[in-house]
Amino acid sequence: MALSIKDPEADRLACVRARRTPSLRTEIERIARWVSRRRVRDARSADEILGYEERGLPR
Repeated sequence: MALSIKDPEADRLACVRARRTPSLRTEIERIARWVSRRRVRDARSADEILGYEERGLPR
């Protein structure tokens, strides 16, 4: 989403801030890499943890 800033100084500060702050995409990629390196503590599937059988019914 683009900004429309009329004040040149505010525009300059917004550009400086944008260069210093990681983008949302960069932050999500960083978190995804961190999560992918985490050890799996419970090898069960989400359905098994929640208590659903293979047809999706509660056990």
